[in-house]
Amino acid sequence: MLDLMQQRTEVETIMEKVESYLREHYLDEDVDSSNGVWGEFNSVHVTHLSTFFDDLKGEGILPNNSLFVHYTASDDENTFDCMATRFVLFDGTLPLFSIAFDEVIGSRGRRLEGLLKEGFQQIIEAVVGYTYQPAKSLVVDYTIIAGETQVTKTHLLESDDNCIDPKELIQAYFSDFWGENTDCKVHASSFNRKDGCEAVKINSYREVSAMEANVLRKYI
Repeated sequence: MLDLMQQRTEVETIMEKVESYLREHYLDEDVDSSNGVWGEFNSVHVTHLSTFFDDLKGEGILPNNSLFVHYTASDDENTFDCMATRFVLFDGTLPLFSIAFDEVIGSRGRRLEGLLKEGFQQIIEAVVGYTYQPAKSLVVDYTIIAGETQVTKTHLLESDDNCIDPKELIQAYFSDFWGENTDCKVHASSFNRKDGCEAVKINSYREVSAMEANVLRKYI
């Protein structure tokens, strides 16, 4: 976990490395880099940003995790403006952050080309904020068993404490699953109704950050 000041420092460090990477790999030979490397001075295109982002991970400039960037497009014939194209930061299939393409990519003459510092920094801020946020919640997969019927469900358990104990959070929630009619058979693992009609078995759980929890609330 990094505090806000540490996160800002991390973002600044990454942006300095990105600038060096641009200078080394994305400037044309006839460009005078003494004027800078951002905007019209580099050759990053809208369709290149995903690869550029992955290259930064491969170079160790960005954390080598499951995050990636892609752009939205409704078809192959319209302009990026007409399609209201945006860059979206994903963790797997989970969208975390989005920004209009023209805040990230500028133009060189008639070409949409040139990575803009302010827009790309917003993506990096989202990466750092997501990567180093403390886990405050759990996604729990569990099965409700009633006779021969089994139904698997997913639930988001949230805590006000930055340093959660996953099993205690699970225990606290599921030990009251049927109110006073709940018996705990195995701590943080299995629970029964006292009348024997139903049981709950915990299958798995994973910790999620506050940012990811904000997205998951809409779907779980």
